[in-house]
Amino acid sequence: SFTDNWLAVIGVLKLLQLPLPDFKVIDYHYPFLQHRLEKIETRQLVTFYDDSKATVPESTLAAVHLFAKQPLILLLGGLSKGVNRSALIAQLPDSVKKVVCFGAEAEQLAGWCTQRNVSAIACNTLEDALKHCTTIADQHSPVLFSPAGSSFDLFTDYRHRGRRFKELVAQYYEVIEPQASR
Repeated sequence: SFTDNWLAVIGVLKLLQLPLPDFKVIDYHYPFLQHRLEKIETRQLVTFYDDSKATVPESTLAAVHLFAKQPLILLLGGLSKGVNRSALIAQLPDSVKKVVCFGAEAEQLAGWCTQRNVSAIACNTLEDALKHCTTIADQHSPVLFSPAGSSFDLFTDYRHRGRRFKELVAQYYEVIEPQASR
């Protein structure tokens, strides 16, 4: 989360005995780290979060739990790297409204969702997955792109995957650019 990122920065600065930043002039709207719970707002009031950096189930679960009080649409995909992701599906909170699976293991992920009575759909590509999200997303249901797997089935790395996700969101929606603090 944003707070965790700043605590890590402060910890490193203290260890290196470097001065702390002036917190009065920090732009809190600027994305701290790209592809790590990066908020993407749209004029249609649909909010997307790019968490492409989440390449393991633990990272995805941590992100999902931040939205525990909202009906969440979750995009899962990528390669499992030998990790059994059925345990991830078993731990999803009831607030997950739908899981949209994409990529090489989409059918397997959707199958595990069905076994756990979690609403899911399998899509071959990220493009198809996001297109499906546009039919069900609204201002009350944020879309969390937190794949819980590596990107190597469709992309060169998680950054490439995250950039493509943001490009697709921009194609479907008018994105609100973050405003600098004054």
